[in-house]
Amino acid sequence: MELLDELLMLYTLLAIGALVGMLALIARFYQLRSGEQSRYRLFLVPLGLFALGGLYQALTIGIPGDDPVDDALLFLGGASLFGLCYLVLHLMTRKR
Repeated sequence: MELLDELLMLYTLLAIGALVGMLALIARFYQLRSGEQSRYRLFLVPLGLFALGGLYQALTIGIPGDDPVDDALLFLGGASLFGLCYLVLHLMTRKR
């Protein structure tokens, strides 16, 4: 059962990584088409934080919400992703 929990956690992190990658590609496409800086390379920061948090959680066989280190890494990844998505949203929807 423990192995199944770890595999499901890693599968979830891979899905999150794919979504972050798609958001980065959207930001890159917008930058190429509009000529405005979308800072799409900064999407590597939340991707790395999610990966570190997930690996730490998988290696320590932690329960989500149990260890403050992996919770902090996942929180910082989510907060930075939120900020970057808001930046791209603002770039794409502001009036010209």
